[in-house]
Parts: sequence; structure tokens; C-alpha cells
Amino acid sequence: MSIERSYGIAKRYQMNKICMSLLGCLAGLSQTSQAQHPHLEIVGEARAKQVFVIRIVGAEKPIAFCERLNVAIPTDSGLEDAPRPVQVEKWDEHRHKWFLDTSNLPDLAVAFSSVSILPGTHKDFLLRVESSGNYRFILRYVEGEQQQPCPELRGHKHKIESSIMLAKSSWEMPIPVEVWCGGDDGLTLTLRDAMENAFKSSPDFQLNSGKKPGTLVVTIPSNVKWKQIGGRTQILYSVEFTSIQDQKLGSSTGSCWDDKVASCALKILKDAKMPSAKIR
Repeated sequence: MSIERSYGIAKRYQMNKICMSLLGCLAGLSQTSQAQHPHLEIVGEARAKQVFVIRIVGAEKPIAFCERLNVAIPTDSGLEDAPRPVQVEKWDEHRHKWFLDTSNLPDLAVAFSSVSILPGTHKDFLLRVESSGNYRFILRYVEGEQQQPCPELRGHKHKIESSIMLAKSSWEMPIPVEVWCGGDDGLTLTLRDAMENAFKSSPDFQLNSGKKPGTLVVTIPSNVKWKQIGGRTQILYSVEFTSIQDQKLGSSTGSCWDDKVASCALKILKDAKMPSAKIR
């Protein structure tokens, strides 16, 4: 092996050692930095209209912060007390700004209490927001175990924040719907088409096919009735709401002029919202 080649190999070996050493230092600095400062964690899955957990993790020094009392959130077993330590803000896509989210916050009798977290410990809090979107949670705190007055936290104040995109919950997802028609005359088929367009345009429903579980079936059982009034044709309709398993969920009846069939379809769409809640 030539002297030049040996020198090149030795040089690359030294460079590799230096790079590995630097990477180790950077990793150590990252871990040390995280240990020096408290941080926020979302525990488990977080979705809109569902209770989730936000965790405040302590650092190498004790911290104190304020929690907002008199906050209650709806759960499966009813309202539950859920003191809130963080400020919740939601991003407005139209205004391109963060706005305070006041979901489940009381309008009156606002009260605060001071909370401390010791090094190496954490504290969990329950949260719930009522719509999907981009949120951030802001915690303001001071270092030390001393109990600080709330909500001002007089003295030197620190701030940490955590952002998350909350997806829609099952309660926000559109309901699959199928429109069935037992009639075949022109007015009935016109009403069917208007109903399909109405459900297709609604954010609450998703026009579907294939008899999938959880689908709302809207049926025109027979040809619609009609009558002539002053040279105009009035449609008299009746539709039924059922599940795929043929469970009866309700009905809708009404009337409209034959050149205003969309108004009948909108009435049926409105009447479908309560039956749809029964099959979620």
C-alpha cells in the first residue's frame, strides 16, 4: 500500500471520529435542552368533540403555573370538572390569525389556582374542543416552587407552546346516505334528482351506494301526488327514513311547486338530520 493511500485512509478515519463525536454532542445537547425546560405532550389520540389528555412534563427545576377552575367538559358519563392550565388558540384560515378558543369555558365566576410540578414529574389535564382544525396550546409558568398569584403570575414569566392538527371525530364525519325511489313518473324522478343534489351538496351527508353499514336510506315509496292550482302544479310528497337493516327512523312530508322542487329537497334534507343521529 502506498504512503499516500495510507495517509488518505487515516485522514478519513480521523474525520469519521470527529463527525461521530459531534453527532454525539448534538444529541446530548438536545436531550439536555429538553431536560432543562418543561414541555407539553398530547397523550394518545386527540380528536375534536372527544376528550383527550394534555400532559405538562417538568424539568430540572420546579415550575409553577395557573389552572383555570370552573371548567367542565362533556364526557360519556356527563359533565366532568376539567381545570385548564393552558391557553387554547385556533388558527383562522380566512384571517390568517390565531384566535382564543373558548370551548367549555364559563362566562362568569372565573377562578384560578396555582399548581406546582417538581423535577422529574408530570401532571395530566383533560381537554376537549368542539371543532376540528389547527390548534396550539400555550402554558405560561415561572420557575420555583413558590405559589404565585393567579392569573398574572407576577415575576419573570416563561412560555411554552405545542401545536396540533385535530382531526374530525366520528360525530363530525358526514353520514352516508342513499336515495331510493319506488316511483317512476316524471315528477317523482325530478324530486329524486333534487334530493340527490341536496344531499351531495351538504357537508353533513355523503351520497353513497352499496348498502354500507351506518347508511341512512331515504326512500320515496311511490309516485308523488300532485294537483293543479290556478294553472300551476303542486307536488305532495312523503318520504321515509330507515337504516340499511330497515329500521324505521322517521319520515318527512310536504309540498312544493313543480318548478321549485329544490325547496322540497331542502325540507327533506333538514328532516333527515334527526334520523341520521340515531344511526351514528
